[in-house]
Amino acid sequence: MTKGSINALLIEDNPADARLIKEMLTEQKSSRFDLEWVDRLSKGIDHLENNIVDIVLLDLKLPDSSGIDTFVRLSKHMPHVPVVILTGTDDEQVATLLLRCGLQDYLVKGNVNGELLARSIRYAIERKRLEEEIWKARNELEMRVMQRTMELSDANKTLKDEIAERIKIEEELKESKAQTELYVDLMAHDINNMNQIAMGFLELALEDTALDDETKEMVGKPIEVLKSSTRQIDNVRKIQRITHNGLKKKTMDLGLIISEAIKQYSDVPGNDVHINYTPIGDCHVLANDFLIDVFTNLIGNSIKHSNGSVSIDITLSKRSDDYGNNYYLVAVADDGPGISDELKFKIFNRFLRGDTKARGSGIGLYLVQALVNDYCGKVWVEDRISGDRSRGSKFFVELPAM
Repeated sequence: MTKGSINALLIEDNPADARLIKEMLTEQKSSRFDLEWVDRLSKGIDHLENNIVDIVLLDLKLPDSSGIDTFVRLSKHMPHVPVVILTGTDDEQVATLLLRCGLQDYLVKGNVNGELLARSIRYAIERKRLEEEIWKARNELEMRVMQRTMELSDANKTLKDEIAERIKIEEELKESKAQTELYVDLMAHDINNMNQIAMGFLELALEDTALDDETKEMVGKPIEVLKSSTRQIDNVRKIQRITHNGLKKKTMDLGLIISEAIKQYSDVPGNDVHINYTPIGDCHVLANDFLIDVFTNLIGNSIKHSNGSVSIDITLSKRSDDYGNNYYLVAVADDGPGISDELKFKIFNRFLRGDTKARGSGIGLYLVQALVNDYCGKVWVEDRISGDRSRGSKFFVELPAM
């Protein structure tokens, strides 16, 4: 073991993949890695029980274990060792579930290079350390509060010292949280930069007149994926701003915002899209510059879940409630595959996805709900044709009129 190096354990049954991963880490100059390789989960657990390991790189499909159970069995034996899944299966639902269970990162082998893998390892170790510190500080705080509460009747004179101690611990927790958010921001910044570089090279390749149509289409696909990744990162940052800082509101023309959102989907590669909307002026609401994201996400959601051809009808109307309050109601209806009744109540939850062929993190509709809530409005979804989900969906956004 080299002093100052990162001790990594790779649990992988494919020798070729193991050699490639070892070569990736060996080439990195920013960090030094001592990598041990075993081809069975049982061997990995034995190694962890007898050696100091900083990080585990785990394949979910092994000869003696497969799927989510592989991670569960490993974490039961060594819950304090950070784990990064390195697998050949790109499954967002499995990744989300594992991240909620304590996994630090989920990487797909075909999408990983040495720099990304090394960075993921460093971030995973640091995040795990911060989680342990927060967990430890939280437990210490709870124990101290319980102890001081029992002694309060006999030791009122110590109250001020206890309050000061609690404030100090809370400040430490806030600082740890701020550090965690900093790492998230740094990762998002790096990923965005890599996306832009990759898109630049791919767009240059598309300019080559010697490429046939099939090749151009194949080159164009990853461009759309990279653009989608960039949009998802932007959505996460917007949600962070809404949740932690709030956004200053101003008077905005709702009809104009909808028209601007439609322009962004005037030409969607690979999809035959028809958007029907009659602009209406002088429809003012109190919102901010993120209002357009409400409608770009709803329109984009309809297109994403379509089968290549989709017709979208957008209407804007004014209504009043029984108390004389005025609202603007926007309806976005499509003729796509529709949404089940069960999913209608869950679709705006964080990271939930529909059951169609489209893939993604599901964060777009969560952003829609967060923004509409911030504008004191409501958002919901119904069947386009009442009682027949197969005829498409109809999203409603209700915002207070100025």
